[in-house]
Amino acid sequence: MFKNYLTSALRNFWKNKLYSFINIGGLAIGLTVFVFANLYANYESTHDAFFENSERIYTVRTDVNPAAKLGVVSINTVYTAVAPFMRQDIPEIEKIARLTWTDP
Repeated sequence: MFKNYLTSALRNFWKNKLYSFINIGGLAIGLTVFVFANLYANYESTHDAFFENSERIYTVRTDVNPAAKLGVVSINTVYTAVAPFMRQDIPEIEKIARLTWTDP
């Protein structure tokens, strides 16, 4: 029974080469995008999960005004001067880590 299905499918692919190529190519591209989107989402949700008390870690970001026309909506960094103000305004903060990025 399976051999008949396989034979019929191969004949159909051979008769309609372009249509088959478009369908199989679209399926391959769709599955590839799905897999990579899931890998990216998994990384973003668990990139700091190996730390002790990771549920208490937060990332502060900057929302950029669209009128600035910089091409971005938000940036995952803030000015380093924000940390002292955060510690002053939010007494529950235990520790603050500030990261800087420089191009080599």
